[in-house]
Amino acid sequence: MSLIRVVLILVAYYGSVASAGCAVDPDSNGHVTIPSSWTQIATEAFMNCKALVSVTIRNSITSIGQQAFYGCDKLVSVVIPDSVTILGASAFSSCDALESATISNSLLELPSSTFQNCQKLTSVIFSSSSTLATIGQNAFSYCAALVSITLPDSVVSVGQSAFLSCSVLQEVNFGPNVQTIKEGVFNRCKNLASLVIPDLVEEAPNTMCSGCTALKTLTISASMRVVSTGAFYQTSSLSTVIIRSQNITFGNAAFLLSGMLSGSNGNQVLLMKGAWRITGLPSAMKEFNCLNGVCVCKAGYGNGITDESLASYYSCVPCAAGYTNDPPSANNCTMCPPGSYAEQAGQSTCTRCAAGRFSSASGSSTAEVCSGCPVGKYVATTGASACYSCPPGNICPVRGLAIYKECLGGTYQDMPGETKCKDCPAGRWQDREGSATCTLCDPGYYNAEQGAAEHSMCYPCEEGKYSLQAGSANCQECGKDTYTDQLGLTKCRPCKVGYTTEGVTTSGLGATRCEMKEQPCPAGYYQIIAADDSITCDICANGTYSTDGSKCTDCKAGSYSSEEGSSFCELCPPGKAGTYSVLRSSFFHFLAVMMSQSLSFLPIYCCLLAFSDTTWRLTIIPSLNQSPIVTIRTSLITLQVPRSGPIGAQTVSSARRARTCTERGPRLASTAPPAHAVHQKA
Repeated sequence: MSLIRVVLILVAYYGSVASAGCAVDPDSNGHVTIPSSWTQIATEAFMNCKALVSVTIRNSITSIGQQAFYGCDKLVSVVIPDSVTILGASAFSSCDALESATISNSLLELPSSTFQNCQKLTSVIFSSSSTLATIGQNAFSYCAALVSITLPDSVVSVGQSAFLSCSVLQEVNFGPNVQTIKEGVFNRCKNLASLVIPDLVEEAPNTMCSGCTALKTLTISASMRVVSTGAFYQTSSLSTVIIRSQNITFGNAAFLLSGMLSGSNGNQVLLMKGAWRITGLPSAMKEFNCLNGVCVCKAGYGNGITDESLASYYSCVPCAAGYTNDPPSANNCTMCPPGSYAEQAGQSTCTRCAAGRFSSASGSSTAEVCSGCPVGKYVATTGASACYSCPPGNICPVRGLAIYKECLGGTYQDMPGETKCKDCPAGRWQDREGSATCTLCDPGYYNAEQGAAEHSMCYPCEEGKYSLQAGSANCQECGKDTYTDQLGLTKCRPCKVGYTTEGVTTSGLGATRCEMKEQPCPAGYYQIIAADDSITCDICANGTYSTDGSKCTDCKAGSYSSEEGSSFCELCPPGKAGTYSVLRSSFFHFLAVMMSQSLSFLPIYCCLLAFSDTTWRLTIIPSLNQSPIVTIRTSLITLQVPRSGPIGAQTVSSARRARTCTERGPRLASTAPPAHAVHQKA
């Protein structure tokens, strides 16, 4: 084949696909502009082109082959135009000097090892309109200078070891549509401090972030269901894990040699409020329990989050001394209530003050806060915030009582909060313990001593004594002319009329019987003796009298008694005669006067007038101490009988049983003794 023919073939070939090495020689500045006639850059076209410093890829290029710029260790930057839709694997791999790369927005995939071992790559720029969906395996592995990268929103999948050993990578910003992250994607990214796994990712694969020794904060996606074995192996600085998923399973050794297992007090696992199933976490990270579809902090732990921006999460941390979270919940720890204390952090429950002791303070962290109940008070339960006054019937004589003491029989206490029982007073008794009152002795009984503990200590009143009211300390003696002849009576019996207690006892008081009087009825009364020998006294009528109480006697002529119950009759004064009552019939008055005048010749001493309820009687007496010679009876009237006679010088009653004296006829000189009170014997 001729030389000219070979040259023509090579020119034709390189016009469409550049060959290995420097397909186009760089100019003196190391720059290459891809010819406008090219539509693609062939595989290995500039592979190991040591002089290439920069390259301009025209918009006519639609694809760049595998390892097209592999090993161009002086290439500083590259801009892949939007016309490029296909990029081969390792296209810019091992470009040691490459610092910046701008990616076409028409690419659907950044293939495997695209920028692998680009030791100085610090900037990767994606267009906001990028359609890139896949980041291939090892696409940025060993990019030792890459500090931060933001993936376009269009990315759905990130390949295995895509950022392997990016030793200074500190931040990766995923778009919202990432669904898959392959194994080892951030393996040995020793400076990655924070990682937020996109919400649509359901699995964290093996060694996903293994050896990320600077990782401090890990946020697990809301859709995450599985965290594989060793996913976060050797994350020695990890101190905060935010689990947005409410239902997730962690594989064995998912956090092996992680800082979360160090037991540091600063470590925290944040759970979404509403989480209901979280399994597989090592116990050092599991300060919560999930049971029956509810996850809550374990006993002694409570929500330690105070940042309002994290209000939808809770992190279970040990409750401080004086605090607890009982019963367990996802809420903050609360102060131990009054009556309790917690001396250590993380106590599952607050310790209750013992019975007989109390505390009114909240949040106490020492047992010394529990004080003994003062005297007069007690508390029987533990955990009391106050003591109670001893109830009536009981006493609390010393401090710190858990139960009050009952008052014994014979004693009582009617007031609350007392320290001593009182003896039952005289007249009362008590046989029950714990009584607030004493019982009164029954009427008819008494008790003279204090502290009676039995009903039998109330004694019946003796004969001759009584007690009317309940609760008597002594019995009273029966009064004069009253008595009792039985034990335990409430009142004394009166003596029958005509009987007395005088002579039964020296004073007549406290008698056990009555004796008949020598004369039972008083003057002015008369006796009525019943069939049972009892005597009733009745008062004498006016016009009669009784001096000894045995019977009533009519007043004699010339005397009168104007009131009932008289013990004597009085003589009528001079010039008046005795009358029995007001005159009722003028006829009989006339008759009486006439008879008196017509009989004036007779030596008549007096005319006697007597009556009953229906009749009256007029008796004419010739002379003193002689029998009557005339007796007139008729219907009851009232009559005055004036007269004069041989003894006319004396004015006397002309009738017996007279009540008053009235004026009579012409007066004569008085020769009779003056009127005075005289006793007349029947």
